Amino acid sequence: MFYAESWALTHFLMFGKDMGSGQRLNAYITQLQKGADAQKSFEEAFGKIGDVEKQFSEYVNRAGFSAFVYNKPLNVDSSTFVVGKITESDTDANLAGFYLAYRELVMAGEKLAAALKENPQSALAHENMAFLDFQQGKDQEAATEFDQATELNPDSYLARYYQAMLAYHDKTDTDSLVNLDLALGRVLQLNPRFAPAVIARSHILVHQQKFQDAFNAALQAQKLEPDRGGYQTNVAAILLLAHNYADAIRVASVVAERWAASDSAEALAVVDRARGLGKLPATSDEQAKEALEMKYAEGTASVQGVVKSITCEKSKPLRLVLQSGGKEMVFQAVDKGFGFGFSDTLWYGADHFSPCYHLQGMNALVRYKGAADSAAPVEMHWLEIRDVLIPLPDQPQ
Repeated sequence: MFYAESWALTHFLMFGKDMGSGQRLNAYITQLQKGADAQKSFEEAFGKIGDVEKQFSEYVNRAGFSAFVYNKPLNVDSSTFVVGKITESDTDANLAGFYLAYRELVMAGEKLAAALKENPQSALAHENMAFLDFQQGKDQEAATEFDQATELNPDSYLARYYQAMLAYHDKTDTDSLVNLDLALGRVLQLNPRFAPAVIARSHILVHQQKFQDAFNAALQAQKLEPDRGGYQTNVAAILLLAHNYADAIRVASVVAERWAASDSAEALAVVDRARGLGKLPATSDEQAKEALEMKYAEGTASVQGVVKSITCEKSKPLRLVLQSGGKEMVFQAVDKGFGFGFSDTLWYGADHFSPCYHLQGMNALVRYKGAADSAAPVEMHWLEIRDVLIPLPDQPQ
């Protein structure tokens, strides 16, 4: 029912009377991407909501619906296709990639072992073996496999990206930043639309205090992947660091309103810091909206700090040791209803994220219930991993 209603509304906004075959819808989406108020932009594009609802009700009760007809399909020249027989090794390497995407690590390992036995020089098999090692926290082995993959196929942008990030992502000395930037430049030559490399470049520029260039890079990444709320929060965080507090609040507030849970919370962290530094207090309406956005955390207390260790054991709850305010706090994930969130800008992204690896030393916010000073582990209901640019209360201002 939800899908049918969503389809019908979209169809109406494209084909309904005076909708301009989608022109009004495009205008509305353009305003949203600029950060304009959603309800105001809707009424500017389509009219008063009550009138639109009435028109929509009449539209869905019609006997027939309009559609676009394309009279000039693309001319496809089949003679330009490159055709070849896929080898058994390539088949297994590709299937391993499929299993990796669905976190079927045992099956992926079996296929990769077969692929490398059949062809030890398979670049794809080495690349996917690197991803398998990385997802299991075997970073040194992953780095070796990425080296092998890039040697066999220098044009793999993904292998080059992970090779560079494994070598340099946590280093801030001048030489490391320069080397990482050079490597990312090669990645973007191979795939100019690979947004994670653009995000990494924006962070390099922040370290170099080149805030305008960092902002431009962050904005470029956000345009490449506008569905990632964290990419917009990254833009806001850079504006905050550049002391552009009003614009940081404006951009981050859009994320807080349109995304949910941890995505909204990290945007509000930018808003709170910008308000404090810019002496720009929230209005009562803003406070009410933000309280609603934080409703997912209702009934929990929160503490922020740095992940000291994390333990994952089969058939046991995840266990976390957090370093906060000079002391260690031990948390244990609840069996049911445990929430997990992380910044979209973490360099390895959702594809290869695991709560069991690569979190040590990272900023985290824990939402918990119970006495935080108890000797027993405290019930952790939410764990939110924050990228380094997202402000924490205990960071120097």
